[in-house]
Amino acid sequence: MDVITTGVDNSWGIAIDSTDETIYWTNRDTNSIKAANLDGTNPIDIITENVITPNGISLDYEYNKIFWTSYNGKIQSFLLDGSGQVNDIITGISSGRPVDIAVDYSYEKLYYSLAGVDFDMSSIICANIDGTNIQSLPIDFPMFTAPGGIALDIANDKIYWTEATRIRRANLNGSNVEDLVTGLHFATDIVLDLDNNVMYWSDWQANKIQYSDLNGSNCQDLVTGLYEPVSIALYTIPEPASLLFLAIGSIAICRLSRKRHQSF
Repeated sequence: MDVITTGVDNSWGIAIDSTDETIYWTNRDTNSIKAANLDGTNPIDIITENVITPNGISLDYEYNKIFWTSYNGKIQSFLLDGSGQVNDIITGISSGRPVDIAVDYSYEKLYYSLAGVDFDMSSIICANIDGTNIQSLPIDFPMFTAPGGIALDIANDKIYWTEATRIRRANLNGSNVEDLVTGLHFATDIVLDLDNNVMYWSDWQANKIQYSDLNGSNCQDLVTGLYEPVSIALYTIPEPASLLFLAIGSIAICRLSRKRHQSF
């Protein structure tokens, strides 16, 4: 286990560009989006203007863009090469706070989770990648709950998400909602390893990262003894695969192996 970057308090979303071996993360204290090499070296601010309380983050490899949610009611994007300017994709989101985001670049769609005002009327939203055709998926969220991290399995028409004490999934149109894992403390983010039929999630209150099969079976601890892990990203090249996680104060990298459980 290696801590690769420190001093990332009040950061939330994390993403990996496997091609360029670059980490991206959001920072709400400095209203910026930051980047570093995969080993944590050369940390820089890549976006510092027209960004307010950035939260979840996702990469679009087809168009070489980075997308993020902002607590000020926006979905925004920026070119990964640093050229151009910040683009407002969706604005005026007043029914809640956009939390996480996932890009389906195969069908040019965005999905983002929305924590409703006072956790009422929370939802998962689907829109075209240019911000048009905004639709709320027909998923019921009980009062005082909201979706957190989201992940897509496009080939199998599925969306997965954390919802405080449980992990759920549904078809991309919102039908066939399933409870996969229950009894969690406060799950915040999720990532899928589709090649190996595994999903990983961070449990902020339990101070650990867990994993299970995609159907929720064989749930186990991966890393324990963390301090409030909030976001995770999977890097599968080269072998063995690695999981980057962002805990309060630091970004760390965990090499995945057959003997998975580790203590931080």
